[in-house]
Amino acid sequence: MTSSFEPDYGRARRCGNCAFFEPAPLRRMGWCRHPALHAPDERALVADDEHRCKTMLTDHWQPALQLQQEGQRPVRRRRPLARLQRSLPAALSTPLLYAAVVMVVAFVAAVLFSLQTTRATVAAQQTKAQPAAIARVDFWLRDDARTDALKKSIVLVGTTLELIDSKAGEIVDPALPEPAKWYRVKVAATGETGWVYSSWVERRADR
Repeated sequence: MTSSFEPDYGRARRCGNCAFFEPAPLRRMGWCRHPALHAPDERALVADDEHRCKTMLTDHWQPALQLQQEGQRPVRRRRPLARLQRSLPAALSTPLLYAAVVMVVAFVAAVLFSLQTTRATVAAQQTKAQPAAIARVDFWLRDDARTDALKKSIVLVGTTLELIDSKAGEIVDPALPEPAKWYRVKVAATGETGWVYSSWVERRADR
């Protein structure tokens, strides 16, 4: 005979009041998590008013109230993702993890700043104007500052050139009153470099 404070599980046994029933998002449906009936990763959907585990010989139904009185808990296996979602906010509140996040953010910011600075420096170097000149006559661009040096390619009169340095090795200064005998030049249209006799090029007055 049952007490008035304890439900009669003999007549009201159903999945909905079983210790291993886990409610599902669907109305009046849930998951059976009984370890003797289903694997940990198996999802068995049952209705809360059913009694699926009862057969002619066995009945695996267990009342949640009885397990609580015996100091036990129903076995409910949760997905790893759900466990991670629950533990993540607590982990983020720890000072050590907070410091690690700050360090990572600072490191990424430093790397980005370094890349931007490097690109700006390279761009400034590339756009720095070199002393310019034009070809006075058609001439051969030579491999070295000698008349017998290898002829690389022909440069036509009027071709725009960039003055790189002179035979002495110093940077060509537009303010020099007497340019060196040979110029090392770069053809603006092709990027090819070589040596040319100084009297064959005309340095622009505005450079």
